Amino acid sequence: MRFLRRFSLQSRSYRKRYVKDYDFMETVPAVEANLKEHGFRNIGGHFVDASKITNMLMLSADRAHYAYVLPFQPTPMQKLLASSSSEELLNTIMVEYNQLSDDDRSEVIKYLGFGSNQNLPTTHPAVARTFIDVANLLPNVDPTVLLPLLKRASAMEFDSSSNCIKQITTSIEYNINELGLIDCALLHDTLNKKYSSMYSNSSTEALLKARGKVLFSQMEIQNYHGQDNFDLDDVRIVCLLMELLDYPAQTSLLSTLEGALYNSAMDRGDSEIMALIECVLVGEVLLKDAERNKRSKSLSKYSKHFQTCEIAALVSAVTGCHYFSTDVTVPEISARVESLTLGLSNLISSSGDVELLTEYEERMEIYTDKLESLDVRNLGGIYALLNNQDIQQMYRIKDASYSDRAPVKLSSALLPSL
Repeated sequence: MRFLRRFSLQSRSYRKRYVKDYDFMETVPAVEANLKEHGFRNIGGHFVDASKITNMLMLSADRAHYAYVLPFQPTPMQKLLASSSSEELLNTIMVEYNQLSDDDRSEVIKYLGFGSNQNLPTTHPAVARTFIDVANLLPNVDPTVLLPLLKRASAMEFDSSSNCIKQITTSIEYNINELGLIDCALLHDTLNKKYSSMYSNSSTEALLKARGKVLFSQMEIQNYHGQDNFDLDDVRIVCLLMELLDYPAQTSLLSTLEGALYNSAMDRGDSEIMALIECVLVGEVLLKDAERNKRSKSLSKYSKHFQTCEIAALVSAVTGCHYFSTDVTVPEISARVESLTLGLSNLISSSGDVELLTEYEERMEIYTDKLESLDVRNLGGIYALLNNQDIQQMYRIKDASYSDRAPVKLSSALLPSL
């Protein structure tokens, strides 16, 4: 009995010691725990709303532990491209100018050289400042910026003796192997029209023409081998290439021009003055080509169109000049039209064949009567008409594609039965 009593006393003492030594639990009322979870703190026996402070401390702890990535801010170039008006574009250039790198400023010059941006005032501080800073980088600039830089310089009326134009021509020679075929044609056209006194018979002209001939020969070789290549389908670009290449004797480029004219026949025409200018420009180029290369003027005896002669595009251009100039009274253009008409007449008369000249006059009278009853839209339409094409049917097919409904309604009798 004593042993059992002593054992029970010892077990009680052990039980008490175990609970006393390892008693780490602390009970908190449920109301106090809920308030503490929502940011309240017990200060001096009163619960105070300290949620703002606790939330700030928790947020700072999260930021210290996790990496928060700030959203990307638009770059200055993205802000420029997002401009909705010319005024906003110029203001954005002024505000973001110091953040633009040299490459960005070159891109700005290229962006200002296309579309409606070409009409921005050249005296505006944003345009002038960007132009001067990019011009100071010459010749170490992207070759694609040379053309818009030259156009902007001509719009700002820089003289051919100015340091800016000299730097641009030097950069063209320096980067000649980086220029494409169309770039060479456009640079040659701009320099020849704006700075002919300095450009004519210069090393820059020789290099541009040599570069153009090399690129065009490579393009012909690729076409011959059936490799993928771009199609020249712009009438103005083809004319500029003919001028750059000194009116090549091969008929490949002339055929390309005729194909571009035919493909543009169904385009929706611009104003009559624009169509007249296109006829004059194309006619002057083709007249020089026909005179230099002595293109064939022979006509087919079995038809009344101009499809067989090599000057069909030239005849179309002269015809278009008279067709679109009925309501246009611009002395300079009228003088060029008369000169172009006289050149075509002399070209046909130079063959000495009276019957050929008579045949041209008879066919022109036939198509003049046809044009009086037609509404031709552009030079391509006149070329298609003079080459025995039904231009009215071509217009109907093209206009039908712009209609919301089908031009032909199928009868229910034609539908297959189920």
